[in-house]
Amino acid sequence: MEDSVRIIQAVGAFKLDLAEVQRPDDALDRLGLVDEAVDGGLEHTIAYRNLAAVAAHEGRRKEALEYYRKAWRLADRDLNMFTEFDRFLASQGLHQERLKVYAQLPADARDRSMVALRRVPQLLDTENYDDALAELSVRTFLAGEGQER
Repeated sequence: MEDSVRIIQAVGAFKLDLAEVQRPDDALDRLGLVDEAVDGGLEHTIAYRNLAAVAAHEGRRKEALEYYRKAWRLADRDLNMFTEFDRFLASQGLHQERLKVYAQLPADARDRSMVALRRVPQLLDTENYDDALAELSVRTFLAGEGQER
């Protein structure tokens, strides 16, 4: 039971924003708990996402990529995870993988503004200029995702 509580705390409490950490060691302690939980068999999007973000921040790009891929597989096509994963893939020049990740999104998700804001750069980065123009031509971009279209 105590291990379960620690895993939940690790996943729920770990923040990359160090302003929310009271002591410098707190972030490392929390990251250690997340890493320990993953090593212990925890399969959770947020855990892998956090490990990916830290690995990327520390310059461990290959490790970050593997963590992001695991997070995406577990994310159930979450649009926030899509956005973050796409940004990371773009920073690594992995544009063909970006297109594959986009193709995994359900059709209704592809209509969302937050997805379109990532789709246009994908198309430009892969030199699909006509498709990028078409994407921009048919979109109505909203000030906020929650607003009615």
